[in-house]
Amino acid sequence: MIAICSFAIGAVGLVEILSGVADAGAYGAMVFLLGTGTFATIGARRAFKAAPEPKALPAGDAVGTVLALAAREGGRLTITEIAAKTPLSLSQAHAAMEELRQQNMLQSIITDDGVELFQIKGLLGPAEKAAARDILD
Repeated sequence: MIAICSFAIGAVGLVEILSGVADAGAYGAMVFLLGTGTFATIGARRAFKAAPEPKALPAGDAVGTVLALAAREGGRLTITEIAAKTPLSLSQAHAAMEELRQQNMLQSIITDDGVELFQIKGLLGPAEKAAARDILD
């Protein structure tokens, strides 16, 4: 907002100078306001520049990262949890889960709040492992 106001007032001063109506103070004001507008614009661009996407891991590494987290967390994860607890971005976490889905390694569960929860097939929690029975029993 400062940049826009500074440019607008500076432009008015420039018009006055070009039309021959301005005095010496207008020159200084115009230089000050155009300079302020320029630096405000540069600062705003730097402040609002999007953070760079984290370096992409090879697909196998992203899947390995997800599987390691799932093993620690009992086999159930959301995309947001993966992104929060690993160096993967949301898009990388989603791509890794899609790769696992294509390999038929996921079961999707929708919570009451509508959040998609993924159960990694083959990863069991301690209680499930303790309850497991021999196939011959």
